This record gives sequence, C-alpha cells and structure tokens, in this order.
Amino acid sequence: MGENQTTRQTVAVVGLGLIGASLALALKERYRIIGCSRSPKTEAYALSHGIVHEIRPLSDLRGVDCVVVCTPLQTVRATIEKVYAVVGESAIITDVGSVKGFLCGMSGRIVGGHPMAGTEHSGIKAAKKHLFENATYCVVPYRNSAPQDVEFVCSLAKSAGARPVRMSADTHDSLAADFSHMPHMSAYALAASAIGEDCSVAGSGFSDCTRIACSDPDFWTEVFRLNRANVLRSLNEFASELSAMRALLEKEDYDSLKTALAHAQKKRLALAAARSGEPECSLTVDVRDEVGSIGGVVDLLAGERIGISNLHIVNSREGESGALMLEFSTRSDTCAAKNVLAAAGYAVSQKV
Repeated sequence: MGENQTTRQTVAVVGLGLIGASLALALKERYRIIGCSRSPKTEAYALSHGIVHEIRPLSDLRGVDCVVVCTPLQTVRATIEKVYAVVGESAIITDVGSVKGFLCGMSGRIVGGHPMAGTEHSGIKAAKKHLFENATYCVVPYRNSAPQDVEFVCSLAKSAGARPVRMSADTHDSLAADFSHMPHMSAYALAASAIGEDCSVAGSGFSDCTRIACSDPDFWTEVFRLNRANVLRSLNEFASELSAMRALLEKEDYDSLKTALAHAQKKRLALAAARSGEPECSLTVDVRDEVGSIGGVVDLLAGERIGISNLHIVNSREGESGALMLEFSTRSDTCAAKNVLAAAGYAVSQKV
C-alpha cells in the first residue's frame, strides 16, 4: 500500500448495488474506498474490478472517516444503527436513501444524503463512474449534524461530480414526492392502463413517460410507504389537475383547455431553463440507427472542445434515423455545437 493511500481520507460504502458501487467508482481517485456487502460474490466482484480499494466486514469499520449507507431503503435505519454501534462518534454516517424524514432523531454524526440519479437497472454490474455527473445531490442536516460534517458530505457530492443542495428533511420529502415519487407511481399507472395486446403505435413519447415504470416494484413500494403522506398529497394535486383538464374536454371548452396546456408548457419550459442554467441549452440530432453513429457525434464535438453535459436517445426506429438529445451547460456551447453539427451535415433542431 502506497503512502498516498494511507494518508487519504477513508470512506466506507456499505451496500454495493448500483448507487453504492457507482459512488465508490466516482470517489476512489480522491478517497480510499472500503467496500462492505452482505454478498461475498458482490464483494469479490467489487475488488476484482477495481470498484473499491479493500473489503471489510461492517464490524471492522472503526477508524474510517465516513460511512455511506447504500443498502435497500427498508434496511437503511437498521444498518445505520449497526454502523453507529461500531464507529460511535468517530465517523460521519450518511446515506443515499430516497426518503429522509424517517432518519430524524437517530444517534451519531448523521447527515442525510440523496443523489437524484439512477437508472431502471440495479446491481453492481450496472454501476457507472459518471452516474452522478451534474446531478442534484440533496444534503440533509439533522439536529445533531455538525456543520463540518455537513460540509464533508457536500464535498463527497462534489467529488462524485454532483451538485450538493442543502435542505431540511421535510422539504426534501415534499419535493421528492412531487418530482420523483408521484411521477413514478403515475408512470406505473400509465403503463398498467395503456399497455395492451396491441402496442404497435407506441412511440418515443409513451416510452419516455413510462420508462421509469421499469424500476424495481419492491423498492418503490417501500418509498411510497415511508413517504406516504407526501405522495398522497402530490397524487391528489396531480389528480386534481388531470380532472380539471378532463372536465374541460368533456365540456368541449377548447379555449380554456388550450390556456391550461399553455400554462403547463410555460412551467415546463421554465424548468428546462433552470436545469440547464440558461434557456435553450439542448439540441436534438437525427442520427442513423447503426453502430458508431452516436460516437461520431460525440467525437465531432470533442474535436471542437465542446463539452456535453448530458446525452440520451429520445427516439430510435430500427433501420431509420433516431433522435439524439444533447444537453450543454451554456447557450454559447449549444450554439457552437449546432453550427458544428449542421456544417457536418446533421439535421439539428433546438429543444428544451
């Protein structure tokens, strides 16, 4: 073991699924990462694939600087209690759970955490080093959270490439219900109600709206249980808006319906502008559905030193062209990318 590794601050990651393993990968260049899992196979995979520097049992974590609990949500509180029994007040304890209120009042140097990132996939083999890049990382101080400990968790988030945002547990759980928990339940409901025997006309819009319904039902049932009051409130507000639009359609009041849709569109456009930092920082690019087409776009922009903050496919039609969504940090990068791609013969359009 080199001297630089012994002098680095040590972070133990308990739970090496998608989030835990991705966090370990994102942090291992700056911190010494200790992995801990209930599965010996997962621990062996983490060690052999360079996801962690070493493996230790939970009972041997005393002496680390910080422990990040990344276990399934239903086990987070019990795991924190076990970690505290080992490390006491000698280490910061944080977590990555989707609900924060149920940790209030726990003993120890607790600082809540919730990276707003993930995929519909799970497990250590789905881990990505860049999973948290440009993602919001909620940092939640509790009554017994020391300012320097909160600062440390914020620095972890930044080291992972995320943007730390401090908020109370109540604020977090309310916002998470509106922007994550209720949309997931809505996606499940949409998939259940609309998908039948004939899906021949289902396009990218439907796929985009229901993609998150591919997520683990066990996990989301626990989220809905722990944040029940906030999810119910958010669902009621959503149902009220949907009912109002339905009533306008039933009455054939299309002028009022158009006004309601325009109001919603305005709010959505404002969200796009807020997320990108500046308005109109996204492009859609038509690409062929063939090997290397996406790499060609990325390489072209990289050659011009234009950074991409996010990339995903919004439509893919086998044998035809698909739409590639590119997001940029600034309007100037967006304009430069649009000019470069257009000059190379790509069909490019502005999108928010």
